Parts: sequence; structure tokens; C-alpha cells
Amino acid sequence: MLQETMEVLAASQPVPAWHAAGPNRPVGAWCAVDVWDSERVLFIDYDGPVPHTLMAHIGEVGGTLVDKLALLTPHAAHAWEGMRGEDEVLMPLVEQDAAEVLADLAAALRLTDLTWPRPDDEEVIALRALAWARCRDHLPDWPEHQPLVQGERARVLDAFEQVGVPCGGGSRHRPVAGRAVLGLRGELPQPRAAVLEPRPDHRLPGGLAAPQDGTRSGTPRSFARCLQAMGDLRAHRTRRPHAVERSRRRRGVQARTTPSPQGGGSRQPPHSKSRQEEAVVEHGDSPRVLPRIARLVARSGDLKSELVAFAHTPRFARRLDARLEEAADQLGFLDEAMAVQTIDHFVLQHRLADGSSVLERFVAQRRPPLDEDERAMLLGWRDAVEAVFEVQGSHGDAVVLHNLLDDLDYQVHSNMGRHALGKLRTGMFVAGRIVPVHPDTNAWLVSGNLTTYPRGDGPQLAQLAVQTLTAHPQLLRRNPRMLRKAWEMQAEARADFIKVFGTDLLVLDAGEAPERMREYHRYRQDKALAELDDETAAKAINPTPSLDGLSSLPEELRDAHTVAVIFDETEGLCYYADFGHLDALFTDPALARDRTYLSRLRHYLNDDSVAPMVIRRLVQRHPDNADAVFRELLRKPTFSWERDGEELLRRRKAKHFANEPLPSITPVGASLAELLRKQGKKRR
Repeated sequence: MLQETMEVLAASQPVPAWHAAGPNRPVGAWCAVDVWDSERVLFIDYDGPVPHTLMAHIGEVGGTLVDKLALLTPHAAHAWEGMRGEDEVLMPLVEQDAAEVLADLAAALRLTDLTWPRPDDEEVIALRALAWARCRDHLPDWPEHQPLVQGERARVLDAFEQVGVPCGGGSRHRPVAGRAVLGLRGELPQPRAAVLEPRPDHRLPGGLAAPQDGTRSGTPRSFARCLQAMGDLRAHRTRRPHAVERSRRRRGVQARTTPSPQGGGSRQPPHSKSRQEEAVVEHGDSPRVLPRIARLVARSGDLKSELVAFAHTPRFARRLDARLEEAADQLGFLDEAMAVQTIDHFVLQHRLADGSSVLERFVAQRRPPLDEDERAMLLGWRDAVEAVFEVQGSHGDAVVLHNLLDDLDYQVHSNMGRHALGKLRTGMFVAGRIVPVHPDTNAWLVSGNLTTYPRGDGPQLAQLAVQTLTAHPQLLRRNPRMLRKAWEMQAEARADFIKVFGTDLLVLDAGEAPERMREYHRYRQDKALAELDDETAAKAINPTPSLDGLSSLPEELRDAHTVAVIFDETEGLCYYADFGHLDALFTDPALARDRTYLSRLRHYLNDDSVAPMVIRRLVQRHPDNADAVFRELLRKPTFSWERDGEELLRRRKAKHFANEPLPSITPVGASLAELLRKQGKKRR
């Protein structure tokens, strides 16, 4: 049929110019392998009408996978060494026989094509077809199967069965102790009655932030693999998604068919009300109607299982293993809760090299494609909430959790059913992650696992919540009311600062700064006490923290010659070391001959912790000298601050401009405030 088609085309259309051209022949080949044999890059040069180089990047971590294919200019391999950075792993380029390199590429493509899901991008498909056309004739035979001896077979089966046991229930993996919310350290109460965690630990889940506890040694690979189930911590084995669908067809819909991260909840202000869509599902011989939220909750379990399986494919193995190693303790082991939180964060929120996430790639590449509701549901999981919650009660199949950090209520479901949350009682506390069921509903799902704490641990948890809010004010963004209140409190505090000092910027000797700040904080304290009745004021006469604690300088500033105290309208109350040197430089640009002054200014420009506001303040204080100083610093004789200054700041302070400004003062909600008062009574 193909020949007949070619004859018809040849008779009716002119023959293209490339018809008589000979095939492209390989004229050279090279291979670069890293020192651990974990990845390699192949280059094959071709002649012909359009000479070019075919390049392939092959990874071996977690299995052979062709990560990238590209067509490059001729002799591109010769530029390889120059493209490698000094801090990159050594990958020396070695010239090899073209047939051997093509055989290597063919074998890798064969294994890659067996990996689900296959990429469907048109450019990738075209390059893969071209690569196959070039190397198919060199495809090696499959290696002959070598059966295991009986003793080795028994050992492997025994090891596999051990891996299938829930990791949290064994003694092989030591728990990680001493982790606090969002990486903060603190003395934590012992969690008890852990409803969704087989074995409680003496900590809050470290997964409340991306693990970042310093250098850690490796995570046992078998342990990482046994966590693919992730959501149902009591599951003893994981079934593939297609096996789940087969069992579903045989037995009808069940409450849970595969382990996956759990449930959901609601917040105030909620998303727009959900559409009252309904779906008929079969349960044995009796059809029943599920509301839309219940249907999505039930469906979320299967989709989360598919998503986690997708995250464990070879293409992501190296990145996931690295995250698990970072989260491991100093002996290279993880407790189950920490591993679950790490995997959940990696799947939903970790950004890959191209800026996308594993979740976004799964949604784009899944076959058959997700329907509109399922797609929106999964993409909504990027909006994860990590917090400490107080149990408020139940609402149908959901439990109502109050977030101590953002002061909002969430109606939280579990895709394991209501029984999974049944032991949660009003007044208890839980720590963990939740995600929206769907962006246009007010329901939320548990993602990962929850750690529970009894009512009596509330005051200690409240203290950690305050530390978390202080370090991460962005958590208030979910609650516009609290965020607005924070800006109002900051504006009032700044007005008090100006009333005490007559300005919002002080340049002080480091030894003088604490006493001057004590004046300010005493004024604020007296003002607050004056607004209370006598009884309440008497109870608050010994505030925490003390005036000394509020007025002391950060430790890293105590050796500075001068300290600037700036209460900016946006940035809040800030301290800057050796600001006096820069002020002197802008007062007298001739000081630029002393390179230490320019070095300090260069440090301010390049340090991400220094807000652009500080540089602007220096210019505002000495506008006539700004051009001279920056011309000397940048070695640009035509530099003009009025014309070029803002561009300079945006280039040097890109991270600052990329983030929404947040107040430096953080209010607390009524529930958190009450818990803090109980903590204060205990101390007295």
C-alpha cells in the first residue's frame, strides 16, 4: 500500500529535492560518563546535505531513561568540556566507535519506551522517531535471562515481604525527634492517640516545611520504595492503578481501593459554592447517588495513588531520593511520618528544573486525559496548607479544624472515609497538611498523615505557632482580615516610633542602640497598659518578652561599629550593621578611595537580606552625591541614579521584587491568644 501511494504521488507531484540525497552517515561519536556511572551524554556526528549532531542524555538512577534528545550544530561535542562548570561532576568526553554508541542509544530508547507515561509533545515524538531511525539497525538483543538460584530467590522474596510491612510499625527505622513546625526548634509535647499515624513521635511533623536540616547521610532505597503507598499508612502493599480499576469493575465501588493521601476541609472565606452535581455509582447491585464533593473525595484516592506512582518513575528518582536523604537523620534513616510528608511535598509543590512540578507534569501527560473536574481537582492540590489545627467538631462526613496560624476554619474530609477521622475529638490538636478537594468547593482533604495531640498540649503548641508566624508572616495571606490587621498594627507601631524619636531612621553606636530601643518599647508598653482596666493591667504588669528582650540587638549586630534602626512603612522595623560607614561615603564621595567603603556598599547591593529600601534611603539623604558614589562603585562614568537606579535595584534585588511585601508585625487569632494566656498562667 505504501509503495502504491508513493507511485501515485510521484506521478502527480514533483519529486522533492532530498529524494535523491543519500542517507545521513555517522562520521564520529563520543560518550561522556559521570564518575558514578549515573548518567551519560552521547554525541553522534552526521554528514549529508545538512551536517548535524544528534545528542542524547541518558540517566541511570532508578533505571535507564533517555532524559533528553536534541539536534545540534556539527561538532557540538568539541564544545562539551568548555560548557561544564568547575563545580559540576566530572564527565570526561571519550571518542568511541559510532556503532557502539548507536547500540547504546537504541537500548536506552527501548527501555524508555517501556516507561509510562510516554511523552506526547510533538517535538519529543519527532526527535524520538528520528533517533530510532538512526539507531534501530544497531539495537542489541535482550540479555539472556539468568534464573536465580533457589537460595538467592528465597532471600529476595523474604526481603520483598519485609519491605511490604508498614514502615512505621517496625523497629528498623528510628524516629526523628526534635523537629518543629516549619523547621523551628522547640521543646514539643508528646503526641498521643495518633489517629492517622501508626506510631506517634515526640515532635510535630517536620514535613510542615521542605526538609532543610543540614547535611544528612543517605536514605535506604528499599525504605523509599516501600513508601509509594504514602496515604494509607496501614496498607501492607501497593497495587498499580490499572489493577485497582480491574478490582473496581469486579466488585463495584468501595470506600477505598488503594492507599493514598487523605481527605480535605473548608476555610472562611470559602471558595464559591459547589455545583450540586450528582453521580450514580454502583455498589454491588444497589445504585446510589453521591453528592459531588463525596464523589471527588472518593475519586481523589485513586488519582493520588496514580500520581505517587508517577513520581516514583525513573525520571524523578534522583530528585526524590535527594529530598529523602535531606530529610533523613544523621544515620540515614527516616521515620515514616517524615518520609510521607517529604514525598507529599515533593509530589505537590517541589519545583523541577523547568519550573513545573511533578503534579503538573502528571496532569499534562496522563493517558487517558483527566476530565475537567478531575484536572481542576488535582491542580488545586498545589494550594496545600501546612499548620497546627484545633479540632472544633464534625460536619457531616468532615471534621472542622481551626488553623491556629491563619485563624480560619477548614472542613476536612478523608478519602478513607469518615471512620479515619472518627477518633478526633473536640479540643484535640492535629498537625499536618491539607489540600482543596476542588477549587470551587469549600471542602479540603488530608494529604499525607496527621499527628494528633491531646487538649493539654495546646499551650505548648501555641508557643510554637507564634514562633512560626513570626518567621513566616506569609501564612497570613489566606486570611485578608488578619493581613489587614497586621498592616494596621505596623502603621500604629511606626507612628509611635516617630513620636518617640522624631524620625523613622536612627544611626546609632552599637552600644547605644539597646538603650534607645528600650525607650521606644517602654513607651509602647505604657501606652498599651493605659488602655486596659486596672484589673487587667495588674495581670499584665510582668509582660513577656521583657523590655530587655525586646530592646536587645540581634547577636550578629553586636560587633558592628554603627547600627541603623529604620522603621519603614513597608518593611517594618529593621536593623542594619555599619550603616554609618555608608552614610559617611554618601556624605563625602571622596571616601571611595578607601576600598572598604565601596566593599560595604557592594555587600549591601548583593545581600538578599538587605531591602532595596535601604539603598533608596541613602540616596534620599544625599541625593547630590549618589551619582558619584555609584559611578565609582560600578566603574560606569555615565551612571545616573535618576535614570539607572531603579533598574540597578531590580537587577541586584530580583528576589525581593519577586515577592509580595508583608508586614513585619504578626497578629494572632482569638484561639491562639487564649492558648497563649493559658501558657502564661502556667509559668506564673
